[in-house]
Amino acid sequence: MLKNILIISGLCSALVFSSCNSKYKDDAQVESTEEINEAKFSHNDDKEDDAEFLVEAAGYNIMILEISEIARKKAISPRAQSLAKSMATEHQMVKDQLSSIAREKSIVLPVEYVSNEHNTKEKFMDMVPGEDFDEAYVEFIEDAHEKIKTELDDIDEINDSEIKTWAKSFISKVEMHEEMADEMEDKID
Repeated sequence: MLKNILIISGLCSALVFSSCNSKYKDDAQVESTEEINEAKFSHNDDKEDDAEFLVEAAGYNIMILEISEIARKKAISPRAQSLAKSMATEHQMVKDQLSSIAREKSIVLPVEYVSNEHNTKEKFMDMVPGEDFDEAYVEFIEDAHEKIKTELDDIDEINDSEIKTWAKSFISKVEMHEEMADEMEDKID
């Protein structure tokens, strides 16, 4: 059992850190949306920086949403199923909010998360056996939300007041989700 936990922990960390690498440079769609926004806002560094923040937030959000949709189907324990449902619902709301803000600000966002190495969903599903999936999913959620806090900690540098207000709310939800996963991790072990 300890061996399985160590393997799962290593796999989750590898997934989070390979999937959530800083600035998503391995993610073709996120990178291309950043390039589109850079060209669109090349005359305005403030808007370009705000667009980059939203693109990064959207990339993280989509990854968590996609993994949570898988977990809704694959999780075994009612607690993990509940967490997956909650994460999928809340991250869909975040996706909708981001889309609305981006439309209003003429910012292009990625619509899915696709890694150059492998699709994140397939990678996650393939690497964790059925009975260990719940624990791996909860650890993934905790690690991913911690990574988001680290990567998107530059809220004070956001120039647009509406984006800044949204970002503060988003980071607050991220912290709440990380706490939910941490509490859940103790109950699933």
